[in-house]
Amino acid sequence: LGYPAVYRIHDSPHPDRIRTLAAFVAKLGFKLELKKNALNNDTASQKAMKHLLTEVKGTPVEFMVNEITLRTMAKAIYSEKNIGHYGLGFDFYTHFTSPIRRYPDLITHRLLFEYEALRKAHAKLTTTRLGFLRRTIPAICQNSSEQEKNASDAERESIKLKQVEYITDHIGEAFEGVISGVTEFGVYVKIDKLMIEGMVHIRNLRDDYYKFDERSYSVVGERRGKRFQMGQRVKVQVESTDIKRKTIDFALAPTT
Repeated sequence: LGYPAVYRIHDSPHPDRIRTLAAFVAKLGFKLELKKNALNNDTASQKAMKHLLTEVKGTPVEFMVNEITLRTMAKAIYSEKNIGHYGLGFDFYTHFTSPIRRYPDLITHRLLFEYEALRKAHAKLTTTRLGFLRRTIPAICQNSSEQEKNASDAERESIKLKQVEYITDHIGEAFEGVISGVTEFGVYVKIDKLMIEGMVHIRNLRDDYYKFDERSYSVVGERRGKRFQMGQRVKVQVESTDIKRKTIDFALAPTT
């Protein structure tokens, strides 16, 4: 019919990101098969991505590859312009099942009721109504995407606050964890049992001068070549917290 609708779209990964991922997993001994899309840009099919994740399952690099693959993905949003859903492999996709809590679902229900009534009556949208929908649906999609992000940010911030409050009572204690992220400022470590994340600042890695290696998702000591890489298991000690800023500082636990 060509009538306006609300789509849940998910674009394919940016070519630069997908090439970086392919090059990274190649260094680990795995292959992500790339192909050219209609715009002659590098991309990977959903089948190729699934094959990669299956190949690394149960290996020491599973966590790292899964995390980096997730970060390679684009963010799903609402849009009046359909481009399909890369992650699900669908040419058409929308949110429909939760109209009591998601506004895009409610709008989709309303549009379907309206379009079905027109179909049964062998009628079409009036020019005025069609123009109204073409103006308002894009605004609804944009606002819904923005509010979804706001809600997600608020949820993440509230969880972080409670994590900081909890771990404040455990300053000085040591925990097993995994390096969940690496930046030029240091490494993020996620405690296994608690799923609480904090940072070991690079200034606290005192046995060497460490530099951030973006391509290998690691920091590397200049003199000794010691490396701290995403997915690596480490033992950390809770050094300090800041409830107001919602931050947790770790230090590497002393080895015995």
